Amino acid sequence: MIVYHLALDGDYDASLVLLTGLASDLCADPESPLGHLGGPEDMAFALRSRDFLLIVDAREEHAADALSLVAGSIHDNAAYAISPDVYARTDERVMLKPVGPR
Repeated sequence: MIVYHLALDGDYDASLVLLTGLASDLCADPESPLGHLGGPEDMAFALRSRDFLLIVDAREEHAADALSLVAGSIHDNAAYAISPDVYARTDERVMLKPVGPR
């Protein structure tokens, strides 16, 4: 399993998950490390703190579970913690649902 850390400004990177167009562009670009994904619906996200957006290929078996374990300490020690859960998109709208262990 590969975990991708998407970084932009270092402060509010977790909010990048809300930009459906950005995620779609990253998946559509063959030069992108996320170019193998079919789109945002193939991603599982960890939003542990405001400066962390971690992404895995949700199509991989147990990827969301593993991401939860990998990112757990970030949330526990973060000054600006967001959520201990891992999320996936429910559809093209900006709707997320928890996936993986809780």
